[in-house]
Amino acid sequence: MKSEIEVPDGWKDVSLGKILNVGTGKKNVQDSVENGKYPFFTRSVETQRINSWSYDCEGLFIAGEGNFSVRHYKGKFELHQRCYLLSALDEKSISMKFLQNAIQIKINNLIRTAVKSTVISLRKPIIENLKILLPPFPEQQKIADILSKVDEQIDFTEKVIDKTEVLKKGLMQKLLTKGIGHTKFKKTELGEIPEKWDIVRLSETGDSNNSIVAGPFGSNLKVCDYRASGVPIIRLQNIERNKFVNKAMKYISKEKAEELKYHSFKSGDIVLAKLGDPIGKTCIIPNKLDFGIVVADVVRIRPSKEKADYKFIEFLLNSNYCSKQLSMGTIGSTRPRVNLSHVRNLSIILPPLNEQKKIASILSKVDEQIQDNKKELSQLQELKKGIMQDLLTGKVRVTT
Repeated sequence: MKSEIEVPDGWKDVSLGKILNVGTGKKNVQDSVENGKYPFFTRSVETQRINSWSYDCEGLFIAGEGNFSVRHYKGKFELHQRCYLLSALDEKSISMKFLQNAIQIKINNLIRTAVKSTVISLRKPIIENLKILLPPFPEQQKIADILSKVDEQIDFTEKVIDKTEVLKKGLMQKLLTKGIGHTKFKKTELGEIPEKWDIVRLSETGDSNNSIVAGPFGSNLKVCDYRASGVPIIRLQNIERNKFVNKAMKYISKEKAEELKYHSFKSGDIVLAKLGDPIGKTCIIPNKLDFGIVVADVVRIRPSKEKADYKFIEFLLNSNYCSKQLSMGTIGSTRPRVNLSHVRNLSIILPPLNEQKKIASILSKVDEQIQDNKKELSQLQELKKGIMQDLLTGKVRVTT
């Protein structure tokens, strides 16, 4: 029978069951220990530890629920009972590192076309019947080497991001509580702070009672009021820590916006999420959104520029000590949230304005570095997708 796909010269269109053993693990998560000697691969991305091992080989693990990952390991290990172990029937003709990429791209496509259910799962026959294009062994090795070099760069960039985020966390803790170059401190209800700093309510950073407002009650702004264009509204999904997410924006008519103008925002304002995980995520509205309305579960904050630096307040509201205050003031159990009065009465540490600006500048530079690294990571991931598409289909051949 003629293959449904074009098979490059010298390659084979094979089912995984013809070249691999497919089995499952035997252990549960409860079998893991904190400082175990051997890696214990589970459905989680994080590798756990265990003091026993059942396998000593080179293999691939397929794990997950709905979003499956293929991982490679060689040595002694243990495996969760809901993970699949794939090992070569003939190690001299199969590169497991090549197969890791070949299977991953196929499984991603399989999931995208699968019938969705409550939990998407992969059964053993599905894996055994999964077809891939298999080049000769030397070509497998060369392709695996090329993709491994890209993976190394991706891993390095991810580690740089992680380290920079740890640095930012430490800097925030130090700068937002100890400031820059202070030698004299005083004790307060929020801990020891520089002598010249103040503790104030968040509402005191504004010029009026309307400097901090929440969105309208649900009955005043309904889904049926939404439009495909018009005056933008800001919802929970538009707010991340120190980042405005310009995605899936919704709009209302000018007439409706005029009716709800008390709940309006302008570019440069700060918005805070009253619920979600974590509660109190805060960001600044970008310049391109010059006017709009916030919804019921969003609080708009507009400090006085003579009293507070907006970027400093954004960092402050995203800090641990503000997050803890907001969490302690939550109401409701199913979907805990903070109310407007709690946000207004939030106790914050306020340095002199010029020091606020210096602190914000330092933290912003670290944020910019993180964003640059994340952009580089995204480019590398896209590069790998393109290379995989070319090399794993034989569209671009490698010399061995």
